[in-house]
Amino acid sequence: KEYAGRPNGPDGYQFGDFTRHWWRKITGAGHQESEGASVPVDDSDMALLDLKAQKDQLVGHRRRMEKMLARDEEAARSLVQVGRKQQAMIALRKKKMHQQLVIDCEGHIAKVDELISNIEVARIQRDTVEALAAGVQTLKRVQREIGGADYVQQLMDEHQE
Repeated sequence: KEYAGRPNGPDGYQFGDFTRHWWRKITGAGHQESEGASVPVDDSDMALLDLKAQKDQLVGHRRRMEKMLARDEEAARSLVQVGRKQQAMIALRKKKMHQQLVIDCEGHIAKVDELISNIEVARIQRDTVEALAAGVQTLKRVQREIGGADYVQQLMDEHQE
């Protein structure tokens, strides 16, 4: 836990610990306490980072499957030329399996991408609502300070007299 910078949770390796550790090492996030001006990183930030790391792993897995797909196709061609039809059929079955794995990976990547986008949009909406709430509070405070529309009307009447 301490290695990964997790203050709580189960002992042992958890998904994202390695990525989190190196991200902090690269960015110097472990020394933020002395700076004081940095924005604190909360659990939702860590979860988003873990999702992005998972997406990167899925992309790497898809690339490996695509390479295996090409290798299986080449093996099937060479086996047919040599006359080993049974082994060529096995290679084609493996190719089909790898094609399905690539399709599955792409589906998972799309889902993770959608989840990341939804989280980022929700954060933007949260920030917008917080800004609107602060703006409404400021407007109410200013209106209280100037006394509202009745006070302004009274001042205008006094000015006309």
